[in-house]
Amino acid sequence: MPTIVNIFTSCAKSQFVAMKKTLLILLFMGLANVLVSCLNTCGPFPEFFNIKELAIEFGRVGETNTFVQTTGPLSYDKAAFNLTVQDSEVISSKDDFPSLFNNMLYACDPAPTKSKQKITSLEISSSSPLYFETKIIAADENIAKYFTIQNAYTIDEFLLKIPVFADNYDNIIFQLNTPPDSTINQPFTFRIELDDGKAFDLNVDHVRILQP
Repeated sequence: MPTIVNIFTSCAKSQFVAMKKTLLILLFMGLANVLVSCLNTCGPFPEFFNIKELAIEFGRVGETNTFVQTTGPLSYDKAAFNLTVQDSEVISSKDDFPSLFNNMLYACDPAPTKSKQKITSLEISSSSPLYFETKIIAADENIAKYFTIQNAYTIDEFLLKIPVFADNYDNIIFQLNTPPDSTINQPFTFRIELDDGKAFDLNVDHVRILQP
């Protein structure tokens, strides 16, 4: 015959099991609500895009460091080259974050869409000689050191700090940081290499920049 102690112990165990199940259900519901809220607000996964084509054009720098296409001639401190993504393919990073927990974390902390590839090399040259700092720069020699990006970074600094395109950083503006010793009236070539092996040779057929 069961004693009062046994009955009490049995009831306590049943209540504990029921409470444990209830807590697990509540915890699961809470996590599900957080996930749904994040998905509704932020989207399920951060996204990237693959660069398929790049383009470059010559023009001038406008207000707030924007680019305005024009043929020139321009003063060296206003002349600019604008590099943009001409064609791309949006991809999801879903495969990179297979667990539900990671998906939820990234859903609640979205990042700007950016290029999957990074720029690893960037060279600038001309098919005719150039003249800077009383020096003759031979045809096809890399003159990247005479340029800054976004009026803030050298080419090397850019490759180290910001070597990608993003939806909040979707063009790259190049400007001369050194005045030429003679008026420039010739074509330029920009060679860009990406970390996936793609390379682009982008030509600007007619560049006219005035000697100061």
